[in-house]
Amino acid sequence: MIWKIFKDKIVLDRVKDAAFYDAAVEEIASGARRSGLWAKALVEANGEERIAKLNYLKLLVLALKDEVYIADRIRETTPPHESIKQPPEPQFHGTQQEQMQRYGVSYNGRYFECGEMHFDQLNDALAYAAHKHRSKA
Repeated sequence: MIWKIFKDKIVLDRVKDAAFYDAAVEEIASGARRSGLWAKALVEANGEERIAKLNYLKLLVLALKDEVYIADRIRETTPPHESIKQPPEPQFHGTQQEQMQRYGVSYNGRYFECGEMHFDQLNDALAYAAHKHRSKA
């Protein structure tokens, strides 16, 4: 039983490894080249381009593995969006509610609306609505 667990891990690692090499070959075939990795590959090959190409492939595979690892760690340490607290709903006192009804100002949970206009602040919406109401009279 334990042997199968180890065998499964070995096989899975080989499959993942092949996928990383596939991704690296695709990136190289697209013409993209990571300058820092290429420079390191050239240094390790003492300037010999043929060897540098092989080194670059190995370095690119390692970089792709590192990027996946970092992305996984970020996902593990980032709280899910549901745990982010929403700001509390504003509480309107009696006068504000009366003015909102009188001038037709509504709150949609995000901003205040008066006709086609949208406002972040209730006072701005009420001032606009009152001005609009006075100009009609």
